[in-house]
Amino acid sequence: MSSTKLEHVIIVGGGLGGLATALSFHYLFPRHNLTAPRITIYERETTESGRINEGYTIAIRGDRVGGGVQALKTISQDLYNDIRNMAAPEGDKNVAIQFSFGVNCDINPVLKLNTSAEEDSFRIARFKLRNRLVEELKYFGESKIKLEWNSHVIKADYNKEKNKVNVELKDGTTNECDLLIVADGAHSSVRRYMYPGEKLNFQKCISLSCVTTIDDGESLPSPIRTSPLVGITGKGIGIFMATIDEESFFWGVIYPSNEERPPPYKGSVMTKDEQEEFVNEVLTRTNG
Repeated sequence: MSSTKLEHVIIVGGGLGGLATALSFHYLFPRHNLTAPRITIYERETTESGRINEGYTIAIRGDRVGGGVQALKTISQDLYNDIRNMAAPEGDKNVAIQFSFGVNCDINPVLKLNTSAEEDSFRIARFKLRNRLVEELKYFGESKIKLEWNSHVIKADYNKEKNKVNVELKDGTTNECDLLIVADGAHSSVRRYMYPGEKLNFQKCISLSCVTTIDDGESLPSPIRTSPLVGITGKGIGIFMATIDEESFFWGVIYPSNEERPPPYKGSVMTKDEQEEFVNEVLTRTNG
């Protein structure tokens, strides 16, 4: 590969990792007097991100372990500034922790961890971050970075004679590149093809999570107005709550289990009956 000129890169997956990698090539290479390769991103989803299918938040950390803030600033200071302005309501930037034998929205934190660092840290809705990265691709144009929606890569093979990587999509089309970057998540089709013996193992822990949108005139729950909140019960059950924006928040309950269960309402808006069933299960598991 070292003797091959890097002209075409294929990135499988248009998530945060794939998009940030593509932008890094075209922002960083010119700074070192290098010509950035042409990039094709294949994304199996059919559209940009929305609240329903990506309704959770992600922490962009400025500490040495996380390094997300530094990475964004390295790619582009202007891009970082835009993303920073999209951050969720934050308050004092601490993480509130509650130890109890029951979890409900009226709990008062008994411990706060100071998460401040030399670099700024913030939390942002994942769909906002992803959509902003997609928008940034347009700055370079499709001749340099082409994002192809509804394009599901299922196979990847190395052609030794040509020193190229060949990829095949679900619809039968093929393409080749000098470098393949696979970033299509935990349920990667390319990984299943290349390493069929590798399986995801159930870790005896289940997370029930959802996004709640507040009604007009209502306020966010008081425990999370100023910081994310982690609740821990005496039975190994945890709860996490964090704001997405001024009108919605993410929350989830994690509990131990010896048996797997399918996602009950994956990627959909719940009906009133489903909401009631979901809330009742959460209250039962947390002794709420």
